[in-house]
Amino acid sequence: MALSPSVPSTASPGKRRFDAIVHPTSLPSLKRPRITSDAATVHALTVIPEPNVPSAVETLASTKNTLYSFSDPEDTMPDAKVVAFDANPGLTATLESSLSAMDDETHAHRLTIREDSVAGKGTGKAYPRHIKNYINWMIQDQAERQCINPQWQIVPPFPIMACTVAAFLKYETTREKTKRTSDSQSISDTRVGVGSIKQCVSALESWRRDNEHKYKDNPEALRPLRNDTRISTFEANARETEPMRLKEAQTSKAMGTVADTYTREEITRCSMWCLQTDRSTDQQVHTGIRDRAMLLLSAASAYRGNNIRRLLLSDLYSRDIPMVEIGPGATSMALVMFSDQGKTNTNGRIDEQGAFRHRLPELCPVGSLGFYLFSYFHILNRKRPTFAPDFSHGGEIGYREWYKLTLFPGSGGDESEMTYENHRKRVHLMYIRNDITARKITHAGRPFAATTAREHRATVEDTKALGNWSQGALQACYDRALPVDALLAAASFNARKQESYFIARDVLEPPKELLHTIFPWVEGELDALKARHKAIGRPATDVALSRFLRLLQQLRRVILQDAAALSSDYPSCSIFKFPPFNTPRFSTFAAQANHSMQHAEEEARHRLTALPETVAASLRGIVTTNHIQQENIREEMRQENARFGIQLQSVDTMLRAHFLGSNSKRRKVAAGMAASAGPPLQLYSPTTAVSQLDVPPTQAPIGHSTPQVAPPHSSPISAIESRVSVMSPTTTPNIVSESGSVYPTTTFPLSANSFERSKQLTAIATLESHYTSAQLSKYQFEWIRSSTESQNDEWLPIYTYWKPREKIASTSIEEIWNEWVYGMDGHLPVMALTATWGARWRRNNAAAKTEASRRKKVVTLIETLAAWSNWNSALALRFLKEMYPIPTSSIPYLKTTRAFIEHLQKGNGQLLQEILAKAAVYSS
Repeated sequence: MALSPSVPSTASPGKRRFDAIVHPTSLPSLKRPRITSDAATVHALTVIPEPNVPSAVETLASTKNTLYSFSDPEDTMPDAKVVAFDANPGLTATLESSLSAMDDETHAHRLTIREDSVAGKGTGKAYPRHIKNYINWMIQDQAERQCINPQWQIVPPFPIMACTVAAFLKYETTREKTKRTSDSQSISDTRVGVGSIKQCVSALESWRRDNEHKYKDNPEALRPLRNDTRISTFEANARETEPMRLKEAQTSKAMGTVADTYTREEITRCSMWCLQTDRSTDQQVHTGIRDRAMLLLSAASAYRGNNIRRLLLSDLYSRDIPMVEIGPGATSMALVMFSDQGKTNTNGRIDEQGAFRHRLPELCPVGSLGFYLFSYFHILNRKRPTFAPDFSHGGEIGYREWYKLTLFPGSGGDESEMTYENHRKRVHLMYIRNDITARKITHAGRPFAATTAREHRATVEDTKALGNWSQGALQACYDRALPVDALLAAASFNARKQESYFIARDVLEPPKELLHTIFPWVEGELDALKARHKAIGRPATDVALSRFLRLLQQLRRVILQDAAALSSDYPSCSIFKFPPFNTPRFSTFAAQANHSMQHAEEEARHRLTALPETVAASLRGIVTTNHIQQENIREEMRQENARFGIQLQSVDTMLRAHFLGSNSKRRKVAAGMAASAGPPLQLYSPTTAVSQLDVPPTQAPIGHSTPQVAPPHSSPISAIESRVSVMSPTTTPNIVSESGSVYPTTTFPLSANSFERSKQLTAIATLESHYTSAQLSKYQFEWIRSSTESQNDEWLPIYTYWKPREKIASTSIEEIWNEWVYGMDGHLPVMALTATWGARWRRNNAAAKTEASRRKKVVTLIETLAAWSNWNSALALRFLKEMYPIPTSSIPYLKTTRAFIEHLQKGNGQLLQEILAKAAVYSS
């Protein structure tokens, strides 16, 4: 619709007109033309003279003006009077100060927005580090230049300009890398990489852009750094020389060319470490389960670390994905996660990334999310969110409190995001505990997902869609379908054969009584949602809640199915000590799971054989990964393998004792093995037919029962070989440390996992460097997996404070001291236990802590007296025995040692002062 200026006095009476100056016009509006928000334009308006403004003011004061109006012949108004306006001589000064104030105000607001946008991101810590390095270098560089040339004019670090940055980059691109420690030590023969150079330029450019409004009179401060050829040359050269830098540092071959991420074996080790790590509190158990969920969700969906940390509860739902190649109506459940911001999405676009259940329960992202939510609501016993909207806040749909709850909250509460530093620390600890050398930390899941997808035949385009690496207008606006092929590949199935997707554990039907113990409030919340919608109508609609509750219902089955599948191979998982996993009903369900899964796999194999031969051949490699034939063979050979493994361990024990141990150690091993001699075991030859394995172990063919004795002049190796045939199949052999010391398996129960077993043997060697094997053999040790970076996994001894064998006898003061200093019955002194393991050996046991506090009073008293001149511990003990004889029935606090100690603890130290006073005049 067109606008036209109304004519002053000669206008048609049928035209709608408004007087332009009914009220006095504000001074800034007369002076200020229409401007944009660009800082450079604002700067130009404040310093460049405006010759047309005075004439405009004069014209306005003498001329009657009207606003533009729509032509409407039916609506007429009389002409309004013009109020004369005299130009203000102070108008220019007022305008400049007003614009300056608004300029400062809007830039301050912009910087606040900027700070909020980078909060919680890696750049929030990295950028200030580069700025600090730049400032320090500039100060040092200018001081050196002035020292060389006294006439040199000091150039300040700010404003940041291309010339100062180029000088800094000359140093930055040639300096050595530094360690991430408090002292920032340099690493010799290294150089910083291209990523560090690019981040440095970005940090300096970010500061220049954020603060350019302060330096409007300096054109160099207004010029973007990367527009300067010097800066672009430094960045280009860093990219070109990166291969040579890596070659010189030899990191590519040492760390592996694909070491930006982990292998499947490594991520499996990390996943189960999170579940199996021994935790002393419920919070530590929950933390391990949370770390596993963050790891597997990223590894399956190619989620970036910052996107994982930003996930909300309301961002989660499930979707049934059509599997058209399997058959009409066939669907599979996929976990879907919303994302509306991140490095690859800076404009608020709604992205969706998904994941299928993984072929292996150890790596299943859906199961890990279920375990995490179970831990949140059932282990930590967090109350369920308030899902009902609060209409007192106004708005059409009210206020939904649960929309703000993060999936992985930080220390600031359920609405705060986990910080990058905490996320990185947890993943780094996971790497250390599992001997992983991947260079990427929180970002490693992204390349892992892409590599896995491509290795399982996903196309490049589908792999890009998996991680939202490519987004066009079609995908952003209309294409909301998940990349099914890439999801199949990320779950370790053939991306080009949907028929290959088969989750054997999905056939398990958990009992209803187990299902309803998990998230028991879900149905109630669904009913409440329906009731609100019926009572209020559209304002009560909550699609996100309906989807989330439906997801929780599906996760019930997933949790129980994955737990049943894991329970046979990983019975020590920390989650299994909580209900319902520690109940007889779940034990029964889990015991039947193996047979059910084997039967399901066999049925799948039979279905494949009915397909055309070409299709069956292409699918057989996927289905037979866990097919029933191998499972049956493995089950039938389990007992035989166990017996054979015992023999191999016995051979290992003999070899270690022979080559590493002394003669006495060899005799001990030989004696132990001779005592365990039994009928020889006929070993299967490599050509044994599988059908022979159907013979029960008790009916298996065996050789001669007469023990084979080595000839007098046979070698030690032949003696060991002859001993193999007389080993009892049920014997548990001793273990031999790296130094050749022999221990019973009850002393150091080694893990069957080769990686963990190696760590355990190394830990035994460390203990042997401090204590004798005879001392260590007095204990039963427990292998404790540490949950902190500062503490390594370790062997922890099991020990209780010494007490006399007679129940009525009381431990004497002298016995308490001897246990502390010398140890009792060949055990290590308690002082040594405390020095090596701190208070950890007491395992936070309340009774042990109380007893330790009591005995420490006695130890401290004796140490205090022994520290006096001409005193020692023997004299201190004699003094206490003479002056405070225990038992003395006439004195209550001397009836027992415990009564004495408790009296010593009470009375504000009166008894201690009395003892010290008597000791001061005691004559030996």
